[in-house]
This record gives sequence, C-alpha cells and structure tokens, in this order.
Amino acid sequence: MKIASSSLGPQITLLSLIRLVMNVSVRMIYPFLPIFASGLGVSVTSLSLAISTRSLIGTLNPLVSSAITDRRGRKTGMLTGIGLFVIANLAVVFWPSFPVLFASMTVSLFGMLIFMSAMQAYMADEIAYERRGRALALSELAWSVSYFIGMPVVAFLLSRFGWVGPFPALAGLGLVSFVLVARLVPRTPPVASKNKSNLADLRRILTYPPALMALCMCMLFSASNELLNVVFGVWMKGTFGLEIAGLGLASTIIGIAELCGEAVVALVVDRLGKVRSIRSGLVLSTLAVIMLFLWGRTVVSALVILFIYVLGYETMAVSNLPLMSEVMPEARATMLGLMVAFFSIGRAITALLAVPIYNYGFQYTILAIVCVNIVAFILLYLVKVTNPHLNPSVEASGQ
Repeated sequence: MKIASSSLGPQITLLSLIRLVMNVSVRMIYPFLPIFASGLGVSVTSLSLAISTRSLIGTLNPLVSSAITDRRGRKTGMLTGIGLFVIANLAVVFWPSFPVLFASMTVSLFGMLIFMSAMQAYMADEIAYERRGRALALSELAWSVSYFIGMPVVAFLLSRFGWVGPFPALAGLGLVSFVLVARLVPRTPPVASKNKSNLADLRRILTYPPALMALCMCMLFSASNELLNVVFGVWMKGTFGLEIAGLGLASTIIGIAELCGEAVVALVVDRLGKVRSIRSGLVLSTLAVIMLFLWGRTVVSALVILFIYVLGYETMAVSNLPLMSEVMPEARATMLGLMVAFFSIGRAITALLAVPIYNYGFQYTILAIVCVNIVAFILLYLVKVTNPHLNPSVEASGQ
C-alpha cells in the first residue's frame, strides 16, 4: 500500500543527505581539476580523459541496478552502493596514485548510481504517484546543495591536507551512512524474479515503445543541455571578454538556478502534473535560448537569460523523475538506471558535436538546441505510465 510522503520524512532526509555526500565526491573533481592533476603529477588533459572514461563506464549501471536492486531489494541496492563508495574512497587513502584515483572515481560513480537508482525506486515504491513528485524533487536538492556546501569544505580539506584530503572524510561519512541505512531503512523484498536473467528486464524495457520513447526523450534532454553547456563559457569569453571571475559568477548563477528549479518542482509538480511540468520546463528553456541569441547582447542580459534557461531545464529534468518511475514499475530500478545511462549517452554524443557546431556560428548552436527540444516535446506525447490508481483530477493529461 502506498503511503504519504510525510510519514517517510526522516528516511527521505537521511537518504538525501547520503546522496549529497556522494554528489560531493563526484562533483569535486571539476572545479579543482588543476589541483588534483598537480598533486598527482599528471596533465589536466589526462585527468579530463579519465573523467570522460568514467562517465562512459557509468552507462553500464543499468546492468548492475537490475542485478541488485530489482532482484535483491531496494535496501540491498542502497547498501551495495554505499559500500562501493566507501571502498573507493578508502583505496585512495591507502594507495594515493593516478591509477587508483581513476579506479576510485569509477567505482565511486557506480556506487552513487546504484544508490540513487535504489533510493528513487524505494521512494517510488512507497509513495503514491500523485504525491511522488514532491518527494523526489526534494531529494534532488542534494545535487545543487552539494555544490554550495560541499565545494567550500573540499577546498578547505585540499588546502590543509593536499589532494588526498577529501577522501578520508568521504569514506568516514560513507561508513556512517552505511550503518544508518542498515539500521533505519526497513528491508524491502525483491521486485523481480531472481530466476530471470539480468538482461530480461533490459530487453522488456527496450522493446516496450512507451519506455523506449521515454529513454530517447531523456537522451535528447541531456543532449540539448550539453550543446549549450560545452560552449557557453567559450561564447561568454569570446563575446564579452570574461575571465575566471566572470565565468565563476556564471557558475554561481547556474547553481542558484538549479536550486530554484528543484524547489519550484517540489512545490508544483504534483499539482500541475508531471507531464505539464516537463512541457513547461521544455518550453521555458527553448524560449530562453532563443532569447539568448536575440537579446543576449550584454553580460547582465546573458546571465539573466542563462538563469531562466537553467531554471527551465532543471524543472524539466526533475519533473521527469516521477514520470520515469512509473513507466515500468515492475522493473523500476532498471528503468531509472537506464534513464541515467541515456542521459549520459546524450551528453557524451553532444559533447563531441557541440564545438564543431559552434564553430559555424552561435546561431547554429541555438538552432540545434531548438530542433532537439522540439523532437523531445513530440516524444513526450508517446510516453505513458502504467499506474492503475492515477487520479485524473490531479493528472488531467493522463500522467
């Protein structure tokens, strides 16, 4: 029986805090890339390549999520993810080297993705679809908050203890998290049969048209965002001559917009409806990039429009979570894992295409984003949920 999200408040808070810690581990490499590279004695290019490789390997996560979370239970999935996270961070403490760091980054990412799929599936299992959007959006606050809270702490640890400094702290917090989940989260039964192969759920999802359309839509969401992400700093620097301080301000605005988008979704997604929220975010982000081309003539106007764009994108991306959680409930963790994988695939493909497109002119970047968003908007009409208890008065569109 589905229960109110309020009765799961302490568990949602705990799981969100754990995800915050894991997010810090994954995100800290980006702003402090030169420091880690210098400490390791490698080039920034080598470390950047390691990060890209980590992301590609992370697309294999659905296979692991299916094997553990759907077949062994959500709690087992969460504990497995935390356990991998602890092992990965401890490895760097005892063997501080570039190969170990690469392995650690990869295993830590796997741990976070397994934990995230299990956590989201657990919340979706326990909370009715009509109220699920708010709970999942609140848990997503861990992504943006991890930047505001985590990065200053990481900076302090790096300045005091060198590039290895953050890893003992992350491992310790991971151990505490493991104990708390083991004690406070109830055991959950498997959702899928242990007798089926791990590929069975993947095959079912990828051959079910609404699920496949949903995953392709997710890929387009991330592709559209990456087309702008990759070149925005280059465009700002080339157009306005911004240096580190100005680009840092743009990063801060992105973080604030992410936080606002997650807060907006938490407030309105269940009332407005998941599909309507996605459409609203998609339309807003599309209009914003058009505005950026037409009216982004000054630093102030460009940054204001950037805020609007990120707000729209974050609204769309976070509203998408509860929708994806109900496309195929019998393979929920696998579906959510595939969602992350398709996001990564879209990001990886457009990361290669973004600069060549931009080299033809910024107007072609805008045109590409608009075209991708239009296709995603069309695919959204083909996505269906299977929830038999859906309340038509709440989700007037059917979702």
